[in-house]
Amino acid sequence: MDMNEWYTNMEMNYGSNNTKSMEQQQHQSTSTLAINDMQNSTVEPTYNEYNYQCHQDFTQEMKSTTTTAMDYLSSASPDVAAAIVQSIPVQQPHFLPENEVTAFLNSNAPSTTNTDFDQNEMYRTGVSSVYSNSSWESFADDSSHTTELSQEEIFEEIQRECAEIERKSMSPKMQKSTSRSKKSRSSRKLDAEERKKELNRVAAAKYREKKRIERESKSVELDELESRNRKLRSQAIGLETEIKYLRDLIKEIQSNHFSFIDIHQTNFFCVFHFIRSHFYIFLFYPKSFFTFF
Repeated sequence: MDMNEWYTNMEMNYGSNNTKSMEQQQHQSTSTLAINDMQNSTVEPTYNEYNYQCHQDFTQEMKSTTTTAMDYLSSASPDVAAAIVQSIPVQQPHFLPENEVTAFLNSNAPSTTNTDFDQNEMYRTGVSSVYSNSSWESFADDSSHTTELSQEEIFEEIQRECAEIERKSMSPKMQKSTSRSKKSRSSRKLDAEERKKELNRVAAAKYREKKRIERESKSVELDELESRNRKLRSQAIGLETEIKYLRDLIKEIQSNHFSFIDIHQTNFFCVFHFIRSHFYIFLFYPKSFFTFF
């Protein structure tokens, strides 16, 4: 692979934003690359595949980081979530220089066979050096290596997280916790109902006791009133008998008095008539009065 072809592939894979950085790496590693091509002609360094794998892994890591941040935004609207995600600082990826990639491939590739090497194994062994703190710090201020997620990707991630949260909420554990909370609420409700029933029973017992005492007191008072009524009735009967006796006595006295008066009245009238009939005789003949008597 000549340098022009390598340059063209890098420009197609990473775009015009990474062209300048690749040109700098090209000038630094021209001599080293030529020496390595002469020493080992059976191994062809795959700069594009390795760096592309690093780029894909970095993008996936950024997505997972964004997803972790979205755990706190599951109930937020898409516009608000997108605005918060854009405010998260994005760290820059770093690609290995050509000389390091070539040295790494030559050291791990077999010298006498044409067996393909495992790209995943190469990435696992070299990922620590790619994402080291020094690499991040060296490219932190380089805006040409910035990788940003689009609004659609962020919205899709938020939707995935919402679906995951909903799925977890429907899990048996959540259902068990919900059932336990319902049971606790129902137990508290039952306790409140039992307490209310107990208070009602106590109040009913007190009311019945109060009514019993009132009935007893009324019964005693009724007995006293009945005994007094009997005494009064006996007194009334005695008074009625006495009144009857007095009435009979009055009637008898009245009858005797009228008979006496009638007798005297009769005698008086007889004498009066006799005197009046003989008045003239006595008047003219006084001697006859003495002879009459």
